[in-house]
Amino acid sequence: MSVEQFIEDVGLHYSRLGLSRTAARAIGALLVSDEPVDAPALVERLGVAKSSLSVALRQLEQWGL
Repeated sequence: MSVEQFIEDVGLHYSRLGLSRTAARAIGALLVSDEPVDAPALVERLGVAKSSLSVALRQLEQWGL
């Protein structure tokens, strides 16, 4: 399984639990990272808008993640 496929699979799993797709994919990207990742790196990795990632990160904070 490729890293990209893993991120998508994690995204699908967590979106079924109620997270937004972007927040769920962000979890996947964070899980595969060997180093701390900042928001600009997640925007690039996931191919999403900054505003979408901002909303997603806020959701992760609200969920205590």
